[in-house]
Amino acid sequence: MMTTTQIIHREVLKRFPEVKPFLCEGDEELPYLVVGAIVRWLSTVAKPAVSPEVASRVRAFYDWALDQPRGKSATDDAMTIVTVGFVEDLFERDDLLPLVPKLLTKDAMIVSRDYLSQWVGRERYEKALRLFK
Repeated sequence: MMTTTQIIHREVLKRFPEVKPFLCEGDEELPYLVVGAIVRWLSTVAKPAVSPEVASRVRAFYDWALDQPRGKSATDDAMTIVTVGFVEDLFERDDLLPLVPKLLTKDAMIVSRDYLSQWVGRERYEKALRLFK
């Protein structure tokens, strides 16, 4: 049976084969680094903006993470790994911030205000919130 770490590595490379050059040997054991590599790759294709096709792939990956069984800790919980290692990193980059409303609802943003403000910063949280119509 595959571990959550192995499943995430396989899923990332299946959905985003372009990420492979952003990973090094041994990274497959570091799921937060593996999902973070998606952000590094996205930053190379986000000029002038992330294409609808890429945004759709990002959304599908996020949906996949939501559908995974919850783990016992942050080391084996796919949703935690994707939230911390991927979604939070989107807030840090102006070119990727427009992906946030494609992943989170405005209600989810409001409910998560304290958490997001703590981890991504109040300014970045508010900037993302303004993208919701």
